[in-house]
Amino acid sequence: MKGLNQAKFQHKQSMNGENNPNLLACNNYMNSFNENEYKVECNTPLGAIDNDVECDIKYKECLCYWNLNEHSKCVVELELIPVRLRSLKVLLMLSKLYKYLSRRKDAIQCYKEVLAQSPFCLEAIDSLINFNVDINEIKTVIDDTIRSKESFDTMASDGWLHNYMTMLVNKRNCEYDKCETNYKRMLITYPNNVHIMCLLAKLYLDTDRLEDSAVIFKSIRLLDSNLIENMDIYAIVLRNLASNHSANGINQAETELVKLGHELLAISQESPISWLTVALYFDYKGDIDKALSFIERAIKVDPKYALAYRVKGSVLLNNNQPDVAAIAYFQANNIDRDIQSYNGMIQSNLLLGKNRDAIHTARDALVAMPKSSTAHVIMGDILARSPEGHAEACSAYMRAIKLNPMNKIAINNLVNILIAQNKYNDAYQILVSSLGRLSCHRLRTLYAKVLVAMSKYDEAIAQLHIAISSAGSDDVSEAVHELEMLEQVLQEHRMDGNQDEYNSHDINVNDIDVEIDIGDS
Repeated sequence: MKGLNQAKFQHKQSMNGENNPNLLACNNYMNSFNENEYKVECNTPLGAIDNDVECDIKYKECLCYWNLNEHSKCVVELELIPVRLRSLKVLLMLSKLYKYLSRRKDAIQCYKEVLAQSPFCLEAIDSLINFNVDINEIKTVIDDTIRSKESFDTMASDGWLHNYMTMLVNKRNCEYDKCETNYKRMLITYPNNVHIMCLLAKLYLDTDRLEDSAVIFKSIRLLDSNLIENMDIYAIVLRNLASNHSANGINQAETELVKLGHELLAISQESPISWLTVALYFDYKGDIDKALSFIERAIKVDPKYALAYRVKGSVLLNNNQPDVAAIAYFQANNIDRDIQSYNGMIQSNLLLGKNRDAIHTARDALVAMPKSSTAHVIMGDILARSPEGHAEACSAYMRAIKLNPMNKIAINNLVNILIAQNKYNDAYQILVSSLGRLSCHRLRTLYAKVLVAMSKYDEAIAQLHIAISSAGSDDVSEAVHELEMLEQVLQEHRMDGNQDEYNSHDINVNDIDVEIDIGDS
């Protein structure tokens, strides 16, 4: 008997429970494969039909092993299929396995074989670009395939596929302005394209433009109310918006998050995205036990759901369990390398006092994602923990801002270090430049603090009023507090008859609250 050893398989079945559906299914497919193999060898010559049946059985065996987390056995089963007989679904599955097992070269080659069969497979294109494969190399494979069939040539005649690849390269290189421009240009050509709209919404999340991201996702829901893919990202956007909401008034983001959870569960309770959305709601409400319970349910549905592990790490870290959080973040990063997972591991290690491990992880993140603005912010946060590292931290923050001028955390943390060093003019110039590019009431509040330190009180008051009025539903308690402090100080000056010194009196900068944000970047 070829393939799996039946006796070993039955022993494993008895050890894991006879009712395990994946084991039983795999056993059935093994029996089917052997029966088919016997017929092929004894009754009929090898033919296309029998080979197709054999390939299908091997593929189904692979799916069973995948659900059993037997990834190496998945590869063995699929590699037994001759290259000339590998269908598109087989090649995609094999590519995912190579990627999961960190067999980079094999994964790249396999994804190229996918494009040789289907040049419009966006999943393969996305993966190759994430592997840093040269865009011209990908274009060559695609163009060769398109030229081989006239029907493909008409589908790509307007060059949309090359534009799509350029957008992905812009995203990979953190060229957010170019990326946004290209996304919008493609949406003009293909209006209401849900895939492109999702990419744009995720871009807005990456650049901390939560309101813009929510608007795009809401439009997507109107176009396709049954869509589940990427709705976990929408749930994260709504959860963050709900947290930023002030205590007064109706929290629209919370309402939308509840609605989204109900809609996704009504569509499918077999999707991990539905359960993670519910978990995010309970995390927002502060019910940690329920949040973790629903996260575990999402993981049970899909053990390779990286975002669920990442959210689990965030929940645990926010509730002072850095040791367990570090494990969750590591699991997420092991499935899919992501800057947020790196950041979670670093913050967990810092809270555990493992500073050396945190620095090593930050360096690993920079090696893996050298053009990530967030990776440089993380390194700057670590360096900024000691006064001796402030100069290097400033350099790291400056690199982060150069890579992404919209990175509010990098701007905030750099300005706070400059304030601590009494470099008010430098802080002033950075904030003026930044506020010219983006609207952020928190940065405007920080700008007012710098103006106070420079004795520009009238401008400071004006900026604080703008910050409060432009915040919308966000929490403005910090701006209100700063305004009250400033007005109190000015009132004392008037009562003391010191109005002649109004424009020259210095306020002690140590009385101004200055903190470096080392939260999620």
